[in-house]
Amino acid sequence: MHLNVEVNPLKYHSDHNLDYEELLGCGQYKESYRADMIRWGEMKRRQDSGFFCRLAIKHATQPIWIISDCRRMSDVQWLQDEFPDRCVCVRVEASEQTRSQRGWRFTTGKNATRVGLVTQRQ
Repeated sequence: MHLNVEVNPLKYHSDHNLDYEELLGCGQYKESYRADMIRWGEMKRRQDSGFFCRLAIKHATQPIWIISDCRRMSDVQWLQDEFPDRCVCVRVEASEQTRSQRGWRFTTGKNATRVGLVTQRQ
């Protein structure tokens, strides 16, 4: 089962009465809310470090979960604390060249949340 620990657009949209489909896209609508979504997500994590992890696994029924978007060490730590005998971390890395060939481009501000585990090695 594929899971994502990052800010849940469904939860953000319901708390802020926004267009859910537009928040899932990569257009200007999402970009206009990006900074607030990041602030909101950080506030939620300060209140409850497992908030987004619990949302990600809430409906998980499969015996194996692949969490492919875990950007913060605090999320990894929460998962390891909650599932100490079942949590295996695998880090997949790609060179800047490979990432560029796949269409990735660093954009200041837009990629601000995508660097949380860059310096972490396990």
